[in-house]
Amino acid sequence: MLGGYDDTSRSVQSRRNIAKRSESLRRFIQAQYHQHYNKLQSVPLNEWCNRFIQLDTGGYVTKDQVYKQLLQEWPIEGLAYESLLEEYQSSFAPHCVSRPCARQLLRLLRNTGLKTAIITNGETVFQKANIHQLGLSPYINAVLVSEEEGIKKPDPVLFHRGAKRLGILPEECLYVGDHPINDVTGARQAGMKVAWLKQQDSWPLDLPSPEYVLQNLWGLLPLLKELGSQ
Repeated sequence: MLGGYDDTSRSVQSRRNIAKRSESLRRFIQAQYHQHYNKLQSVPLNEWCNRFIQLDTGGYVTKDQVYKQLLQEWPIEGLAYESLLEEYQSSFAPHCVSRPCARQLLRLLRNTGLKTAIITNGETVFQKANIHQLGLSPYINAVLVSEEEGIKKPDPVLFHRGAKRLGILPEECLYVGDHPINDVTGARQAGMKVAWLKQQDSWPLDLPSPEYVLQNLWGLLPLLKELGSQ
């Protein structure tokens, strides 16, 4: 999530910061499992879900590879990874759930004059459908998806492009992200201020510490106030 915080225009960029990704993914996996229960019933639901999430590695392994591996470990007659992948791409969005108060926060930021953008890696139709499902579109000034842009995080060029879409300079932006490399390192190299939205994992010891750490999205409000007064 990206935004600027100067006196005249404020702004705050990464879809996964707003969506409850793990919960959304688990909801979809369970629905897909039940849809194919007549073929998958030999595999316990929890084992299928947990292995999917383990192979997914937080979304940084492509889903075709996840499905291929699942079907190698549990050969299921009549199921092809291509069909499961197509279902994921076309049917994931209705299972998306947002972090608590995410829309309220974005509405508040927009009402205070803050420009907001989302930068996300992935396929354009898939990611934009998820953003729409989460009800974020009315509160976002720009959405940059790697497929559509032809470049992906952590390339600083994508972050520069996001700032330009908001009509502000990179140094006027605050980027909020949860991935140490794709989000924090990429935005930092683009010259932005960066807040790491802390997840369960600890910060990697081999990377410079983030400037700011948020325990949740609501921590963004006092941080923006602090930056605005500097």
